[in-house]
Amino acid sequence: MSGSPLLVRPSYLLGLPQFIIYLPIALTYSRAQEFNAAMFPVYSNGLIPSWQLFLLFLPELIFPSLFLHWGTRGARWLVRWLRQPLRLNWEKPDAKTITVLIVAVVSLVAIVAYQASLGLVSLTYALLAFQILLQLVLVPTFLFIVIVRSRQFQRLENWFV
Repeated sequence: MSGSPLLVRPSYLLGLPQFIIYLPIALTYSRAQEFNAAMFPVYSNGLIPSWQLFLLFLPELIFPSLFLHWGTRGARWLVRWLRQPLRLNWEKPDAKTITVLIVAVVSLVAIVAYQASLGLVSLTYALLAFQILLQLVLVPTFLFIVIVRSRQFQRLENWFV
């Protein structure tokens, strides 16, 4: 049988809403499994937490609900920042900002070039990873921020509230 599976079986499209609902659950489960693999050594029969796990939770043991407090403060700041109207000021950036940007880009290029010289990564895969990061993270995040901070979206939000 040739052709796309969607053309052969259009009933697959009926499962799209279920796929969209289950995708965050599957991704969360996958990240939890990656966390378990990173934090618990697989060489023993029992679960022996590594020292990195203790370092991760040490601040929480000393100051209970510290991460929850930081998370809620960060979420409140993010919501306040996203609800501001979008104002584009095309001013010339100051020298400090340009310097920090140049140092960060040069550092990233130097690290990737050093790893490529050691044979840890090839430049082809590094460029491919950067392209995927740009397409799947940076561009959608930028579009989300522009849409949420636009006047039309804020009018729509005020209409529902």
